[in-house]
Amino acid sequence: MLPARIRWRRDVAARWIPSIRSKAVHGQGGDEKRKPFAMIPSNSNLTDLSPTTHGPRGAVRHDLRPTAIACAVLFALTALVGLGGPAVAAASPFVIGAASESGDKVAAITLDNFRRRPVQIERSGSYVLSRDLLLDGEVAIEITASDVTLDLAGHAVVGSGDLDGVGISIAGATNVKVSGGNIRSQGIGVRVTDSTNVEIADLRIDADDAGGAPPAIEIGVLIVDSRGVVVRGNTITETFLGVFVRGANSSGNYITGNTITGGDNGELAICYNPAPGGTGGPSGDLIAGNLISRFRRGFSFSADSAGNVLQGNTFAYFDLGIVEATPQSNVIEGNVEIEIPR
Repeated sequence: MLPARIRWRRDVAARWIPSIRSKAVHGQGGDEKRKPFAMIPSNSNLTDLSPTTHGPRGAVRHDLRPTAIACAVLFALTALVGLGGPAVAAASPFVIGAASESGDKVAAITLDNFRRRPVQIERSGSYVLSRDLLLDGEVAIEITASDVTLDLAGHAVVGSGDLDGVGISIAGATNVKVSGGNIRSQGIGVRVTDSTNVEIADLRIDADDAGGAPPAIEIGVLIVDSRGVVVRGNTITETFLGVFVRGANSSGNYITGNTITGGDNGELAICYNPAPGGTGGPSGDLIAGNLISRFRRGFSFSADSAGNVLQGNTFAYFDLGIVEATPQSNVIEGNVEIEIPR
């Protein structure tokens, strides 16, 4: 007969194995520490999901579940029976919840050691961030699916302040909305590339006033070759560059009602430029009703950025208010410009 202590640990292990299996299926366990997790929308059956490998967009192969379950069970048995030394307490997990239309959380995926795992949203759905997310030097949340709503629910997506991180990236998607939280200490707060019909609303994007020189700078919102992007009601502070719109394929974007405030090293509040390696700037955008303060320059249109409307904004600048490289190529009217002391 086994000693009493071993019998007790064996009994505990037997009782815990079902819940361990459940956690493994939901994304805990396994040895793929660096693999991003796909986010799960509200209409998914979580009992059938595990860490995934991805083919074309939307394709998911559930081929890692047996390995994840086996590893989780083996770890639990080793810790409880004493074959591998003392058990180590797991870090408190971060949870992303999928929201129903009524706003109630109907499903959740638990991601252990979230500090080391970026998140990828590859399926349509409504998502809620239910805890602060900490990640160093990577894209914290990447959205590549269309028809996605992400509510940060007042929580923060926090980087390390080393200028390499991206808080939220939206790439090649349409009909996406991100709102309601804080993005801090990232190289780029929100990045939108090759996307259409995107809304970035009611965020607080706080940088660290790190200064520097391009490309190693802090940017609040970056839009590249995207159309129909609405940047509305955000507060952006202490960036080198507040909102940066790039590329000849950027058009029909609306930047309104934002408060953009620099620190001691703020260079430019809003800038319109060609995309990297490209020619031609954005056109057909409306930039209206924004409050901009404490940047060396308030607004800049590149030579190829034409046919945009800059209207009814307030610029409190250090050196220059509005700069247009090709005069009268855009409509600039009703703006207030005032130089302020450093």
